[in-house]
Amino acid sequence: MVAGAVLWADEPNAWAASEPPALSAAVSDQAIAASIQRIEVADAVRPIEVDTAVVPLRTERRDASGVAVTISSDVLFTFDSADLTETAREHLADIAARISGARGTVAVNGYTDSTGTPAYNVILSQRRANAVADLLRPRAPHDVLVSATGQGSASPVAANTNPDGSDNSAGRAQNRRVTITYRTS
Repeated sequence: MVAGAVLWADEPNAWAASEPPALSAAVSDQAIAASIQRIEVADAVRPIEVDTAVVPLRTERRDASGVAVTISSDVLFTFDSADLTETAREHLADIAARISGARGTVAVNGYTDSTGTPAYNVILSQRRANAVADLLRPRAPHDVLVSATGQGSASPVAANTNPDGSDNSAGRAQNRRVTITYRTS
């Protein structure tokens, strides 16, 4: 049997012992029961606006100018990385199959939130755009150029901070993204 010594720093005269010091006062069951408060469900549950609380991780817009797919960088990459996740490869395989009908240029733009320096964010977003473009290039028609551009924290789609200056993590998450745009006609 190995006996160890523990230093009880919360004691006025800290000392080494193998057992904790005895408690000075016991709390009765009645005092414990009296301290428990009932929570009313109506007061504890607050409604949420699903349209604003749930942010899609992938969106697609089609119009006369073509197709624009936006994928959250949180799906594509781990924090501070430009290595595609397995989930990213699955999402991009679907997009790669669809760009076989693309015309002109497939533009891949990477974006970050405002955390970090502007220079670092441009580099990270460029590396991320390159990773996506490198996966799409082999599937693009031979006469289609796949370009990659890192935008850093430019063109945010949501505020990175709240009006009081505090962090807006939901907004920053929306700004970490990769867009893929292409024409189909």
